Amino acid sequence: MLTVERISKVFGEAESGYPALKEISLEIRDGEFLCLLGPSGCGKTTLLNILAGFDAATFGRAALNGRTISAPNSERMMFFQDAGSALFPWQTVEQNVRCGLKLQKVRGPEQDRRVDYYLGMVGLAQHRDKYPSQLSGGMRQRLQIARALAVEPQILLMDEPFAALDALTRRKMHAFLLEIWERTKKTVVFVTHDISESILMADRIVVMTSGPNSRIEDVIEVHFSRPRDPASPMFGELYGRVEALLDQDAARMQQDL
Repeated sequence: MLTVERISKVFGEAESGYPALKEISLEIRDGEFLCLLGPSGCGKTTLLNILAGFDAATFGRAALNGRTISAPNSERMMFFQDAGSALFPWQTVEQNVRCGLKLQKVRGPEQDRRVDYYLGMVGLAQHRDKYPSQLSGGMRQRLQIARALAVEPQILLMDEPFAALDALTRRKMHAFLLEIWERTKKTVVFVTHDISESILMADRIVVMTSGPNSRIEDVIEVHFSRPRDPASPMFGELYGRVEALLDQDAARMQQDL
């Protein structure tokens, strides 16, 4: 449903600027949980911004159901690492969820139904009158998810959404997000530089090389069922395979210096 066709991205002038991405091609399946994995600066967020419509490719195109992506819309919702910055601090939990619905012109009983349904789904119904500053980091991320789900997008684009959380909360959010994904069957594109996180979450892992001219090194299918045990032999074997790819990339970078 979501296609990336030979996308290259240059920041600045095409001839003299910084070439962030080089000829990235990818097909993302309907209902898939896909992770973009790579070192910092490899262009993961740049690619996500192009999929969101926040930025344009220099060459190539991204398309949803055959239609070129040229601007943001409610079919594709972006999640950010710092939920506190993404939420409206002057609005309550409930008002934050209602905001997107108002922009979408969802009114009356249907608006009320969606607010109640999605706040209940993320476990925040009893906190609807609180403000974001009164919530924990994990709760703010759950609110960001509820606000996005309420407009009923096709695709969730997540830019390292749990990186700022402590380890225990992060593990809880992994389980929570997978539960939401299994219930809603949304397509998820999830950016991370954490190998374990990608193996825990993804149907497929797209391993990207370091920039400049970042490209796709490999696309790895994760075949074993969820929930996944990091202590299992299959997990360890896949971890080693992905780590080897990243180590090879780091070695190439050293040679080029």
